[in-house]
Amino acid sequence: MAERSTVKARRTSWNALAPRAKVAWFVLIVIVAWFIRMADPLYGVLFSIFYIAVVRMLYSKADYKEFLGFNKPSGKSIGFAFVVVAVMVAVFLPFYVLSPLCPMHLFDPILLQIDGLLGGNVVLTILVMCLAICTFTVYAEELFFRAFIQDAIDGFAGLGRGKGLMKLDRRRATTLLWSNLLFGVAHVNLLWDDIFRWHITAPDFAFMLVGVLSLSAAGYLFGVLRVTSDSIWPAVVAHVIGNFFQVALPAVIVLT
Repeated sequence: MAERSTVKARRTSWNALAPRAKVAWFVLIVIVAWFIRMADPLYGVLFSIFYIAVVRMLYSKADYKEFLGFNKPSGKSIGFAFVVVAVMVAVFLPFYVLSPLCPMHLFDPILLQIDGLLGGNVVLTILVMCLAICTFTVYAEELFFRAFIQDAIDGFAGLGRGKGLMKLDRRRATTLLWSNLLFGVAHVNLLWDDIFRWHITAPDFAFMLVGVLSLSAAGYLFGVLRVTSDSIWPAVVAHVIGNFFQVALPAVIVLT
């Protein structure tokens, strides 16, 4: 399916690149982003800035709406975002209670540490954690994974790109799989440790595998929202609410 805005696309840095150059830059960007995230020197701030800066340089403001999904969502699509969160909670909460392999256990030590620093105030602990992982970082991740990476992989697969051209068919389901597998792999810094400590931190490969697959599945649901709504905002809403429950439910269980 042809792109809708050919003339406009040629004026942007990303769409002006030749196909081979796009692949090369995509691989380089993903690798650099992964290493920055694995180093994690500023607890998510640096890689979030990198995500936003890269996308801003590659796309014009007009293309934010045309290719990246910065369009007004329908009320129905926002409703679906809440359904997605309900599905995630229904799956992950029992998993958290029953198995130490659940990636929600990632935050148990952090919650205990912050709770101690805040004098045992559970509500304040949840608020601080949510400010850390439910705001700037969520926006940056959705911009990078559900907008840029999905747009790039769709382009490599020859799928329709741009406003009104994203349809959830078998081929798009496959590109969603690849883009969100990258989303899962990007969380290895949480599932293992930052890259500077890998030589002293023993990896739990079962936990890492389950975590990557679980987070990829969550990202896949966000990706479905992105495609079916023709907007990035329902995915942002679902991601924010999902991260809130990922913090709040373990906090209630662990700290009370």
